[in-house]
Amino acid sequence: MVSAEEAKSVLKPLFDACLKSRDEHDFETAVAHFDPNAVFVQKGKRIIFGRERKRVKVVIMFAIFVSELKKEHTAFKEITGKRDEKITNEQYALSGDFGVVSADYEIKTEKIGELKGSFMQIWRKSEGKWLVLHEEFSMDLEF
Repeated sequence: MVSAEEAKSVLKPLFDACLKSRDEHDFETAVAHFDPNAVFVQKGKRIIFGRERKRVKVVIMFAIFVSELKKEHTAFKEITGKRDEKITNEQYALSGDFGVVSADYEIKTEKIGELKGSFMQIWRKSEGKWLVLHEEFSMDLEF
């Protein structure tokens, strides 16, 4: 296990790039941060499974994953309008080929007020590249 500062130096740039691509609605870049077996979970509400490893299905599953991520973000944007997001209590951990990023968030929205919640990402290093294996968040909002 490495120190929290070492973990942050590895994971924060990856985490920031992943969030930036989503914020800019660059979903092809966003899903490139996800492992082929990634899972995206809204606690107690829904789940999106990532790309499968079977060669024939990879392109189709990648397209579905991009489409689902895009639908999630488009629906969220329509419900909330303009947003001001703040991430707090970031924590980073790294052990071997796995890393964890967890934090709380506050989103001040134009249409529905303030949203608060938490999220966690598990990253895995595979073939020299760090990818999100599991992302989970809580939010009291249906979209």
